[in-house]
Amino acid sequence: MSRDRRDHKDVEPAHSDADILVKVPDIGDQYYPDLIITGWLASNGERIDTDVPLLTISTEKADFDVSSPACGVLEIIANLNALVRVGQTVAIIHPDQ
Repeated sequence: MSRDRRDHKDVEPAHSDADILVKVPDIGDQYYPDLIITGWLASNGERIDTDVPLLTISTEKADFDVSSPACGVLEIIANLNALVRVGQTVAIIHPDQ
């Protein structure tokens, strides 16, 4: 599997105060702090609802779905197959007006 290391960013993307940041959750596995985005389950620009699965992240042990923390329009920040860290922003949800 090819890993896109350039997406391994510690800088937060620009966003408004009303936007909701989708961050990589702590999956409780201290041995695998870096994860790989192995699937986006929603598309960039798509309107999504709260608690809908957005993406799949993987470690060497398991795969995990990350759900939307809010409803709104999805803006994907991190690419498919990107290497990401716990707490890193991977998407922004622009809330419904």
